[in-house]
Amino acid sequence: MDWSKVDAALAGALADAGDPGERLLPVFVHVDAGRADPSILADLDVQPEGGGVRTGMVSPDGVDHLTDQPWVTRVQLSGPLRLLGDA
Repeated sequence: MDWSKVDAALAGALADAGDPGERLLPVFVHVDAGRADPSILADLDVQPEGGGVRTGMVSPDGVDHLTDQPWVTRVQLSGPLRLLGDA
């Protein structure tokens, strides 16, 4: 795993994940859109098409595989989404 591409929140979630193949983590995957491989993204249940930020639910093993890709610049844990105006 290339830890330089993993944000602190995701690193913590990976440490707490237990079995690397079981738990799925909601992530933002920052990519070089011109070089991203849609088949790798699709295999890992990450949006295969789009701009520079893709979303998905990825296992810890999947995060490891993503960070090894030269076209992935950062993988970030996604927080829960809230509607605007909700406190």
